[in-house]
Amino acid sequence: MKVMIDIGHGGSDPGAGGNGLIEKDINLQVGLHLREYLNAYDVEVRTTRETDITLSSDERVALVQSFDPNLCISVHHNAASASEARGAEVIHAHYDQYDDKLANAILDNMEAIGMPRRKSFTRLNSRGDDWYFMIRRIWDNNTDAIITEGGFVTNQADADLLRRKEFLLSEAKAIGTAVVEYLGLKPKDSSNWWDEAMKRINEEGLIENIHDGRDAVTWAEFATVMSRLLDKLKI
Repeated sequence: MKVMIDIGHGGSDPGAGGNGLIEKDINLQVGLHLREYLNAYDVEVRTTRETDITLSSDERVALVQSFDPNLCISVHHNAASASEARGAEVIHAHYDQYDDKLANAILDNMEAIGMPRRKSFTRLNSRGDDWYFMIRRIWDNNTDAIITEGGFVTNQADADLLRRKEFLLSEAKAIGTAVVEYLGLKPKDSSNWWDEAMKRINEEGLIENIHDGRDAVTWAEFATVMSRLLDKLKI
């Protein structure tokens, strides 16, 4: 299984704004948290961006099509001229017979963490094609495509949630758990080759805590471990 997380806007394209929030920044946080959540499962996950860069529509589509995922999730947040508009929405492909189940599962999960359900829906253009390009140009018989709108930055109550880091983690998990169920994903084998090595260097006093072998290490942390090792070797 393969999942692409299309992190909306970025760079010179800020997306929606309101109540001191910029959509591109929220999208990035949720998208990266979602990638981290899904990485615990037996699925290959990629993102269209992982920093604040500008991507054209064609560049986004090309990234997704070259990966050819089973599912593409475009992560967005909403805005409206009426500040009363609030809640989560999920847009799915009009001609897909199944992805409405994923859309509604995400909305159920969002409601459970305090973000009201607004609606799941489809929209067609005058030619009878899906209106939104990340669905129109991505969805086919091999790839499902949805767009999540995780609340309105222009609504004060939604914005109060969206400015909290812990809520954005919960939003990513709300999307991720629905994806896991929809695709029938299984957790990765929790036993890793580095577990024994990590335990040993912890017991030797080279590190203070047991870490996941996939965690990033800073130069400062590396220097600390090497310094402790040199002390033990009396070099």
